[in-house]
Amino acid sequence: MQLRQNNKRLRTRYLQVETEIGELQEAKRTARADLRRADDVVDGLLAMQGLPLHIFNGLSEVSEILRSIQTKL
Repeated sequence: MQLRQNNKRLRTRYLQVETEIGELQEAKRTARADLRRADDVVDGLLAMQGLPLHIFNGLSEVSEILRSIQTKL
């Protein structure tokens, strides 16, 4: 009887873990897509003519940070 209960508990936990993994994978895909979109926006801003140097430098740093995060996901 104890063995059956343990088996049932383990199966339930396994299904929970599978669900959590699926949710994490979906969150990772969404985060990557959002990062790509944000990086595209920053790249568009960097391409603007007459951008003050301090803004250009700040946006360049933001772009590097976004790419760094994207490679870690």
